Amino acid sequence: TTQIMDYFINRYSLTERQRVQSVVVDLNAQYCRFIKRIFPNAEIVIDRFHIIQLAGRVLDQARIQAFQTISDHRSRLYRILKSHWRLFHQN
Repeated sequence: TTQIMDYFINRYSLTERQRVQSVVVDLNAQYCRFIKRIFPNAEIVIDRFHIIQLAGRVLDQARIQAFQTISDHRSRLYRILKSHWRLFHQN
């Protein structure tokens, strides 16, 4: 992180960095910590790909927890939750 900070601070003046309006980041919390120091007026925007990826993971965890509570492994609901996971990721 110090290399990233040094890169922007040493190459761009504070005036130039203050003109930055937005910075797109992934969900790495370390980036958010120092972006405000480098670009004081920038709005931090989380990349849409990473939001969708996180939502997909949470959905998978909920689906897995749901089918693990079903004791009858031959039931229709169990088979749907277990094998048709791709359906939960469609638009």
